[in-house]
Amino acid sequence: MILNPTALRYFIAVAETGSFRRASEVLNIAASAVNRQIVQLEDALEAQLFERRRGRNSLRLTAAGEAVLLHARAMMREMKRAVEKVSDLKGLRRGNVSIGVPETFSRDFVPTLLAEFHRKLPGITFDITVAPSPALVDLLFKDVVEVVMTFNPPRMPDLLQVTRLERTTYAMMREDHPLAGREKVRLIDCVQYPLVMPAPNSDLRLQYDRVFGRAIAQPNIVVSTTSYEMMRSMASAGIGIALVSKYLAPLNPAEDAGVVFVPVVDRHVQPQQLVLSVRRSRHLSGAAAALIDHIQAALARDAVQK
Repeated sequence: MILNPTALRYFIAVAETGSFRRASEVLNIAASAVNRQIVQLEDALEAQLFERRRGRNSLRLTAAGEAVLLHARAMMREMKRAVEKVSDLKGLRRGNVSIGVPETFSRDFVPTLLAEFHRKLPGITFDITVAPSPALVDLLFKDVVEVVMTFNPPRMPDLLQVTRLERTTYAMMREDHPLAGREKVRLIDCVQYPLVMPAPNSDLRLQYDRVFGRAIAQPNIVVSTTSYEMMRSMASAGIGIALVSKYLAPLNPAEDAGVVFVPVVDRHVQPQQLVLSVRRSRHLSGAAAALIDHIQAALARDAVQK
């Protein structure tokens, strides 16, 4: 038997308010219309759902009414989920996702990732903000972006870390560099040569300064820059060693011909934590949820390839 959803909705309102009049006020429907739907529901079920009495509390659920109330509430919840799902599916055909990423991935990972995603769902558009990790977390809490990829974000109650991936630090250098043939290097090995480093007082530079301090090493810094891609470009040009993460997506071999990445294995250098995050309290659109699934799959592939 298929029950009328409208009748069930009116029935729930009457059961929760305890009277047809109060239910009609909540529903903004005439009390006679509410009563008519309940009578039709009782006729369809061939059971009395309410004990009708005189006085202030004139209605009380019968045993049959109690059973129907449980069913009606469950049915309404399922209908709500179905409506939300349909809405999300519509959102996948058209919509917009705002994402924040560090410059680290502006050249390789993000273009490749979004190109794949766009081929699957061409109706979705993107707003991309490129900024340092701390700024991205701030933008997330200001609802400027929905999804962020950051390095080493702080633990915060409303920051839901969806995916976490460890990224090894590599010494990026020309293939003719004296250290290029090694399987691994220590920090003390690198500081003997010119280095390309993040700008002073940047979060990443402060991390490395602490590392150098613990290792009692004095780096020979020939270039400081606010641009992560500039660090890689300087290393590609042979100006010095850059301490970076390897690319997440494969590049055209010609773009970095003659460059090698040697893992830095040193107790003073901890792996960077790449984290995909959202606000725990924010409801994500279907498009944003689909993009998160896509990013997770791409990061999982990278973890397997490593």
